[in-house]
Amino acid sequence: MINIVTALQCEAKPLIHHHQLKGQSSPAGFRIYENRRMRLIVSGPGKLASAAACTYLYARHGEEQDQAWLNLGVAGHASLPLGSPRLMHKIIDVGSDQRWYPPLVFEPPCPGATCLTVEQPQQHYKDDLCYEMEASGFYASASRFSSSELVQVLKIISDNRDHPISEITEKQVVTMIEAQLPLIDHLIQTLSELATELRQIQSPPDLMAPFLEGWHFTTCQHNQLRQLLLRWQALSPEQPPSAEPFHNRRKSG
Repeated sequence: MINIVTALQCEAKPLIHHHQLKGQSSPAGFRIYENRRMRLIVSGPGKLASAAACTYLYARHGEEQDQAWLNLGVAGHASLPLGSPRLMHKIIDVGSDQRWYPPLVFEPPCPGATCLTVEQPQQHYKDDLCYEMEASGFYASASRFSSSELVQVLKIISDNRDHPISEITEKQVVTMIEAQLPLIDHLIQTLSELATELRQIQSPPDLMAPFLEGWHFTTCQHNQLRQLLLRWQALSPEQPPSAEPFHNRRKSG
């Protein structure tokens, strides 16, 4: 299963039609569409809205392990041609200056780029950066719920110095994303296969059992524990982790 987060309905529309996603009711007010292999949520603009959409979707389906996450949307750039796809290898939040580096363990389907998450739409582009409003909120939230390799950001260039953001129409956004559907499908397939591989190598129940018997973990903490044990197992396969050194620790609330 892959979770796709878009800010705008016009960004979601091509995928809804292409994959025949069905609308689902959402008491939180988000628009959600899904089929058997993917879910799509329309968050609304802004990093806080994107983070909230991720959290809501995870709370609704958090029992499923190693889900893939994709933030799909449009971005501005000083000089890249309109319609150019870019997979973000670096995300910078302009408000906090926090930075994230989504790891790539697969061959990217398009060139990479750095994106700057801003508070308001921009009309003045500096440096070789993609300007958008959701990636930092999306990545900070989604990477808490899954392996970082499964959390990716794909942006389609919708505006540049010659074609400012004030000239963009919803129809143009739909057309640009429709043109990249083969690439988007390839990325979705790659992430889905990677998620399946990770599920197959997840820690066996007996590895986690001593920890789960000794302490109470929330769903998020359960996932974090599993990731830590998997990492330990990969780095020290001859020395399995033991819960015994932690038995004198107070149980988690």
